[in-house]
Amino acid sequence: STTTTTTTTSSTTTTTTTTTTTTTTTTTTTTTTTTTTLPSSCYAGPGDVRCTNAASFQSLLSASFTENFNTATAGSSFSSSGSGFSVAYTATAAVCSDCTLYPLSYFAMGTNTATDTLRLTFGAGVRGIGGNFYLTDYYEAQQPGNYTITCSPGAHTATQNATSSSNFFGIKASVDLGFCDFTTLQPTGVSRWVTLDNVIVGA
Repeated sequence: STTTTTTTTSSTTTTTTTTTTTTTTTTTTTTTTTTTTLPSSCYAGPGDVRCTNAASFQSLLSASFTENFNTATAGSSFSSSGSGFSVAYTATAAVCSDCTLYPLSYFAMGTNTATDTLRLTFGAGVRGIGGNFYLTDYYEAQQPGNYTITCSPGAHTATQNATSSSNFFGIKASVDLGFCDFTTLQPTGVSRWVTLDNVIVGA
């Protein structure tokens, strides 16, 4: 008797395909630097530009008007306007014993009391204030000395040494100004009045 055994072998092949996707992100940063060239006799201040020349200062303004005080009279206030801008002049002090304005005989503006502050309060849109700022004595004669201008809002404060009635100083701010105060740094033993002339107001 013969026995036949048949063996069948099955082979299974499994193929696994792995796909890898690589994503590359490129970021480009562009930096633009703008350089502003200031006019002659002007320099950068904290949030403003300051000028010691009237023509250079006016070149920064798109519009302005100039007050020369030809019609100013003594009193508690004086107002002027032009080119869509306005400014009111008043005298202020911590304690007012007088607080009146004193227009000089040759058409300039000061305060009746030497220690009072001369305040300029602006209407809407004013960003620039400049002019001939200097000191005078009791007889209206120009005298050398120091004054301080403080404009708000912002840190627009400067102390200037005025040696002549033709000395010019101007501030062009980056925001609208509400007011500017002018005060005299009084020398020892004498009184000096801060005096303004040819005041330029604009933006």
